[in-house]
Amino acid sequence: MTFEDIQAFIFVYRFKSISKAALRLNISQSELSKRLQRMQTELNSQLIDTTNKRRLVITQTGEDFYESALKIMDGYEQMLDKIAINRSSNTTTIKIGTVPISSQYGISKIISGFNAEHPNIFVQPIENEGKNLIKELDNGSIDAAILRDTQTDYLSPISYGIKSLVSDELLVIMATSNPLNRMDSVSIKDLKEEQLLMLPEGSGVHEPILEMFSQNGLTPKIYFQSSHIETLLGMLNNSKSVTFLFNKSVKPFINADLTTKSLTPKYSSTLQFVYKQRSVTQLMLSVLHRLINELKFSN
Repeated sequence: MTFEDIQAFIFVYRFKSISKAALRLNISQSELSKRLQRMQTELNSQLIDTTNKRRLVITQTGEDFYESALKIMDGYEQMLDKIAINRSSNTTTIKIGTVPISSQYGISKIISGFNAEHPNIFVQPIENEGKNLIKELDNGSIDAAILRDTQTDYLSPISYGIKSLVSDELLVIMATSNPLNRMDSVSIKDLKEEQLLMLPEGSGVHEPILEMFSQNGLTPKIYFQSSHIETLLGMLNNSKSVTFLFNKSVKPFINADLTTKSLTPKYSSTLQFVYKQRSVTQLMLSVLHRLINELKFSN
């Protein structure tokens, strides 16, 4: 049994679905089923019950195994972090890709402070869309990336270290003249006839909104897309359109002509620091810990 097998079971447990877990792991359903069967054979115990084709059931043995699996994976990550402390680095420059929110969340300020305190080290933030950052992380163009959890869903924790930085609520933004402004909060069904101004695919906003509409059996009426927050907000003035942005990213731009509303039910997302497990160094962990501590304090 490998760490990959244990991680695979953790995803099956969480999703209660082989198809969804396979998608998360980026492997076929048949390959995942084979892994699970090998594990059950090795353990001589049944972890899952697939008798009911509509609903996967975790057995009591599976419940016990899940608790142990979490401890094993936590120990694995701690071991990798300890190894990183002694891993030598051939460079004093770290390139950290980030979705275009580094200023609003105070990330650029934290990195500037770190650089000022360590004149022999240069941490370089590079803003880009999430889908591009993952490609750059894979090919080694950047050393780490700051992404939303919606963008890291399919990354394997075996290959990548994924650490949470700060959570934020997704809001509906509209002109104060919009009739929806009379509501305390807004549901997706309330937006079924609204023209939507959207951040593009890979932004970490686009994907959850489309999923929410799908879950409600609705098709979103996307009128315009832009990667620039200012452009989207500018188009809201005196219109009945709405857009979706996270609280901290839109807060500096809100004025008397614009208002924000929570979604019903509320939706939050977490910014995460992502790096390749086998290339992380003590220097990178120092930057990570600085970000975690200061973002948690500012939150």
